Amino acid sequence: MTQSATKPSSCVFLAGGGQLLQPQQDLIPHTSHLLCSYYLLKWASQCLSSTVPLDMLDANLQHLSVLELSDSPALTPSKSMVS
Repeated sequence: MTQSATKPSSCVFLAGGGQLLQPQQDLIPHTSHLLCSYYLLKWASQCLSSTVPLDMLDANLQHLSVLELSDSPALTPSKSMVS
């Protein structure tokens, strides 16, 4: 058995007999992995991790409404308050 028969060929051949360039051979598996990772993250971000009872959601909304949050930046203490 020859040495070339024991090692798998690192070259990928197209149907037309042309050989893919080395950058293409490196990028295609990497791109495939990134696409799979993207779709996994997309799927995971759209799934609910657990169901929350509606009464708990209502209670949380009531607690948040009491806080009277606003979009304005937080107030910094003035010098008179610090001293």
